[in-house]
Amino acid sequence: MKSLIVYCSYEGNTEQLANYIKEEIGADILKLVVEKEKKIKSLFRFIWGGIQVYMTKEPKLREYNVDLSKYDNIIIGRPCWFETFAPPIRTFLSNNKLKNKNIYLFVMVET
Repeated sequence: MKSLIVYCSYEGNTEQLANYIKEEIGADILKLVVEKEKKIKSLFRFIWGGIQVYMTKEPKLREYNVDLSKYDNIIIGRPCWFETFAPPIRTFLSNNKLKNKNIYLFVMVET
């Protein structure tokens, strides 16, 4: 069974975990990147992210070429944003049909 890890990562923590899982199970990997990403590292970015979550925004993603029909398992990795998933994951789920797939989720939570 072929697996694909789909993730988004802003600070690199989720990316590090995604790459670890990739090596352990031999999965392919897809990093979701917002087309017009905010590069700000400040309180404003935190506030902007919260607004995106609560308004259920679906930001436009950079184009990616992955044929999801080739995968049995879709492993979704995300940072924890305001007790829900980050907006790029919402966009991915909205844009892709994952019917008849085994879906797994991992969440990167910093303590």
